[in-house]
Amino acid sequence: SLLEILTREMRITKAAFLIIENHTIRAVRGVGYQERDFMENVLEALLHDIPQDASGSIIFDELRSETLKESFRKNDVMVAIPIRSGDKEVALLVLGPKAAGDLYSKKDLMLLEIFASESGIVIEKAQLYENLKLALESKSQFISVVSHQMRTPISAIRWSLELLQQKNLAPVKRKEFLNNAFHNSVFLVEQLDDVLTVLAIQDQEISLAKEACDVRAIADELLQTFTHEIEEKKLSLTFNFAVSDMHAACDVPKLRKVLSVLLKNA
Repeated sequence: SLLEILTREMRITKAAFLIIENHTIRAVRGVGYQERDFMENVLEALLHDIPQDASGSIIFDELRSETLKESFRKNDVMVAIPIRSGDKEVALLVLGPKAAGDLYSKKDLMLLEIFASESGIVIEKAQLYENLKLALESKSQFISVVSHQMRTPISAIRWSLELLQQKNLAPVKRKEFLNNAFHNSVFLVEQLDDVLTVLAIQDQEISLAKEACDVRAIADELLQTFTHEIEEKKLSLTFNFAVSDMHAACDVPKLRKVLSVLLKNA
């Protein structure tokens, strides 16, 4: 909308915002230009030739670099203005020829630089809004997945406990239902631990408490844990170690968790 007004009032044939992240063009929003004009042959080359602290207008007729001139010519760009919000590079405003074939005057360039400066704040706020929206969507999806993961073991525990209330229940069945409730409660605790780990990672608060450990012993212990499932599915599992001494400095609970997830998924 901003560029439609700008091109109409200043009689410019085309204009575009090249949205930048980490000095790379991530998106193109413009009037008259196509996104592929910049995303395929790209002004990426141009972008990397422009110093990141550059300010003010970069004008085709004043370019000394033949490479930059060729990039401008190929993309039908007459003027490029880096856009920043504070010290952050957020976009590059590119402008095509004026409708009447006139050159950009000094007054035009002054106005465009003010426009670019104000646009930087707008673009950054829009990006923050998009990031916030994405974060909220991810949060909703995360809650949905966690709820689904929790519902199954909780339902199984409740079902087992209800059956245990039956009178004259055979001892074999009582043991089966108790085991079922126990295993599902253990699974539930593991899921909660996973959620807490994810939150710690997201908040960048996770840490490694390293200590001397025997990796072979941890692997053998896990092998025993999964013996029942391995036999039930008629699988075989062996560990092969390249060296005899498998001692290392590691966070034992986290290493055990990683190997456990790997084995469970396999």
